[in-house]
Amino acid sequence: MQSWGVLIVKGVGENGHREILSVESGNSENETTWAQVFQQLWDRGLRGVVYGVSDEHQGLRAAVARYFQGLGWQRCQVHYQRNAQQQVPLRERAALAARLRDVFNGPDLATAHQRLNQVITQYRGTHPKLADWLERTAEEALTVFTLPPAHRVKLRSTNGLEAFNGTIARRTRVVRIFPNEASCVRLVSAATTTGFVGIYTILSFGAWLVLLAVAWVSGFAVQAFGKWLRLIKHLPDGVDAKEFWKAELEFYKRLGVVEQRRYELLGVIKQTCGNTFVALLVLLVIFVIDGTADWISSGSTASTTVSFAALYSIFAFIIVVIGLAYLLRRVHNDYVQKQYDFMNQALEWNKGSKN
Repeated sequence: MQSWGVLIVKGVGENGHREILSVESGNSENETTWAQVFQQLWDRGLRGVVYGVSDEHQGLRAAVARYFQGLGWQRCQVHYQRNAQQQVPLRERAALAARLRDVFNGPDLATAHQRLNQVITQYRGTHPKLADWLERTAEEALTVFTLPPAHRVKLRSTNGLEAFNGTIARRTRVVRIFPNEASCVRLVSAATTTGFVGIYTILSFGAWLVLLAVAWVSGFAVQAFGKWLRLIKHLPDGVDAKEFWKAELEFYKRLGVVEQRRYELLGVIKQTCGNTFVALLVLLVIFVIDGTADWISSGSTASTTVSFAALYSIFAFIIVVIGLAYLLRRVHNDYVQKQYDFMNQALEWNKGSKN
């Protein structure tokens, strides 16, 4: 077993459209592996890149400088802030983070420089190494001020990509071990192509089917939940429960073996349809919550990467589940009535035969 990483490049067009440009795997994040990624992008015709943002990775920066000369590189402000906080005691980190955020939130580059100089001066006496480090590296985190103000918040850090990486991590965590490199790339590529409904979502249907089976097996819990929400019932509307159970017990004792099995079969079908109906609703709720959580955590990434085919698949799945749930509930209610009618008919016939 060997650990491998997944290298993802995300691009933003002039119109603000975001898309995943490359998904590759590598055993490390050195200059060589990143150079291979950028070489493939170059061969595919990627040109005109004017701005890039990443963490302070020397191998990545060297590869970028080789293939995209003149690119304005922005050091992720979130990572930069964390690196700065490591150079002061724990009790001073919150104050330093607030001062750096004030620098980064400046309305223009001149104001940011002015605030930065104040921070450097403030720490020159107490933390000279931090002041020297800020003076030497802070300009790397201010490249974003060359962009229009409307684009700065989204492009000053790698938060959008980090959230997307978190989504992929959740997708791959279930699989854990991949048989080969290609299978890992296929899984991640499918997730990046369709946003929050990648191939893992389809695969996770298998996990949800397990949930469906567990919900069906744990019939008492499902029935209690369904009865509490009034989704399933055991008696037709308007029937007194106590009188029904009394009549059912009297009726069941008078049945022969064949009739008892037939009556029990009606009960099994009724219970199965009711439990499966409730479990399908739980499945649908989980699907919606999972998709919504991924969409929120991915920011605008999901909204720009979900294709029409993916949306069609989502709505088709939801419609199928709702339709199946509706049919199951109809069958459940029908069999509730059938079981009740069957018992009443038998009791009426028995009374008539005695008379």
